[in-house]
Amino acid sequence: TFVRNKERGLTEEGLSSRMGQMKTAAGECLAYAQMEGPRVYAVDLSPDAAAISQLNVQRCNLTDDVQVLRGSWYEPLSNLEGRLGGIVSNPPYIPTGVIPTLQAEVQGHEPCLALDGGLGDALDSLTPIVLGAVEMLARGGFLALETGGQGQEKHIVAMLTATGAFERISIAEDFAGVPRFVTASRS
Repeated sequence: TFVRNKERGLTEEGLSSRMGQMKTAAGECLAYAQMEGPRVYAVDLSPDAAAISQLNVQRCNLTDDVQVLRGSWYEPLSNLEGRLGGIVSNPPYIPTGVIPTLQAEVQGHEPCLALDGGLGDALDSLTPIVLGAVEMLARGGFLALETGGQGQEKHIVAMLTATGAFERISIAEDFAGVPRFVTASRS
């Protein structure tokens, strides 16, 4: 989704090419770095996920383009406030109570930290990413988030709208027709 929006001109001409990715193990930042050549800061709280991401960066010969950082959301990026051209994240968004019901291959291969979005609406990870993007993105910078669908996307749109700091807020469906992705541009 973020690549398609980049092609549509979601970011403004001359905008910083610095990218931040929250929860890096998914590897979206690697694909973006290969396509666009920006400086990517890939952040993950999990030491294992950060180590795997670093190994992938080295294997793909992207050490000049991607810096893997360990920490909580924007914490390792505090020196880049207002300077990111984009933020991409596939954060934990599954409600805590649903995790025991997931397919065995998901439960057996994905750490709980990568899945658990919290109780209730499971916005524990999505909320700080949205609210932090207000300060971290440069004007015209884009935010692209994956949600669990099932109403989370509407909560994210409401949060983005309530900040008064975003425009071109949209929801996109996945291949199964589930409204899952939210994108926005920092005004």
